[in-house]
Amino acid sequence: MVPCPVENTETRVVVMSEHSSASTARQAVVVLGMHRSGTSALAGVLARLGCALPEQIMPANDFNPKGFYESLGAYNLNDGLLRLEHADWTWWRPLALDWLDSKIGQQELDRGTTMLAQEYGDAPLFVLKDPRICILLPYWTRLFAQMEIAPFYIHTHRSPVEVARSLERREGWPLVRGLLLWLRYELEAEAQTRGQPRAFTSYDQLLQDWRGALADIQTRCGLDLPVEVTPEICEEVEGFLSADLRHSTEALVCDGSLIEQWIGGCAQVLGRWAAEGEDPEGRAALDQIRKAFDAAMPLFGAASAGQEAELAAVEAQLGQADAERLAEREHAARKYDELLQKMQAETAQLQAVMQAEKAQMEAAIEAEKTRMEAAIEAEKTRMEAAIEAEKTKAQTRLRLMQVEQQKAYEVDLSTALSGQRRHAEMRQEELRAEWQRAVAARDQAQALVVHRDEEIERLRRDLERQIIDREVLEQREQALRQSTSWRLTAPLRWVVNGLRGRA
Repeated sequence: MVPCPVENTETRVVVMSEHSSASTARQAVVVLGMHRSGTSALAGVLARLGCALPEQIMPANDFNPKGFYESLGAYNLNDGLLRLEHADWTWWRPLALDWLDSKIGQQELDRGTTMLAQEYGDAPLFVLKDPRICILLPYWTRLFAQMEIAPFYIHTHRSPVEVARSLERREGWPLVRGLLLWLRYELEAEAQTRGQPRAFTSYDQLLQDWRGALADIQTRCGLDLPVEVTPEICEEVEGFLSADLRHSTEALVCDGSLIEQWIGGCAQVLGRWAAEGEDPEGRAALDQIRKAFDAAMPLFGAASAGQEAELAAVEAQLGQADAERLAEREHAARKYDELLQKMQAETAQLQAVMQAEKAQMEAAIEAEKTRMEAAIEAEKTRMEAAIEAEKTKAQTRLRLMQVEQQKAYEVDLSTALSGQRRHAEMRQEELRAEWQRAVAARDQAQALVVHRDEEIERLRRDLERQIIDREVLEQREQALRQSTSWRLTAPLRWVVNGLRGRA
């Protein structure tokens, strides 16, 4: 078994994230497979990776010491459903289940609803495993729809001979009975889950590389498991999947009988699907096997546990049927050889006629080819001459057009130059008038400056005269204040000023 590293991005189990594509509905991981096919081992691994287990688990026993991981409630429910068919888990005929559309069917669906609620509560993701679900899938499909549970079906299988040998030891059955039961369970499980999210694996894959097997399962059916594979989980799973789970290893040796052809064909398809995924060819092959198996039911009789003689008679009848079919095939082969020889002779004759017609057609084709080549060559010469003449005409027209364009260009240029000249002359006159206005404005400004200077000079002289007059007056006032009469009249001025103050 491959050791489990701390991190392995190639085969690690996918972890549920907030971007998970899973819907918000409750999800059931339904393990499908025949009894003794490793369904318990697969359910045990799924439980360790986050799938809830039922409240009442079937206890382990000597035949399955590590536990069944199976719901006792589902076990009892399936037993009751099989009793409605007057059958049990050993029944390898197709079940009618015609009571599903009756009042009894609804009662059983209600009973299943109650059972799942008791066993799993409101767990968002749980594992459901009971091999008998394989032959009761129409009921379980309706139950999941009624409860709005999204199922993911995981098909697992084991070598049919290993399964049959295990049942032989446990139940005391003949080998053929275990093989027929294996075939019925596998065919029904596959046919009834088409179009649903599902994946195929095998007991061998689980034991050899359980991490790779779980990664393939999740990729193929879109399942997300919530528990990441840590070293502790890895150690626990590998301890659980120890080699002592396998009690026998035996391959199917096909002796050519119909039963073994069916079983071998079915096992081959399931093995390929487990390794590579589903394909249309495998579904078609399983449909043919299932159809042939169902058609052969009348030959098998009402086989049940311990009816070894009847099963031997069935094998004898199938052997006789094989012999009859072999004789029919030999007769058909002889007829085919005769028809083939006749067809070969007719084919040789037709080939001779076709060869002659082919030679005639080749000669006619060669003659037509020569004629067509000559006609093509003549047409080519004519076309080249016509092209050359047209080329000369085109060159002449081009030269004339160039001359006319040159003349038109010169006329347009002359017109444009005349217009520009007139515009320049008008602009020159405008500039001359503007210059004259500027000169007049300048002269006027100069005259104003001269007048202003003269006015300033006049004002300056007036100011000088006023200054001189003021100085003369001040001198006179000073002389008056210093005179005798000024001093003598001082008391008089004081009285006058006092009277003015009173007034």
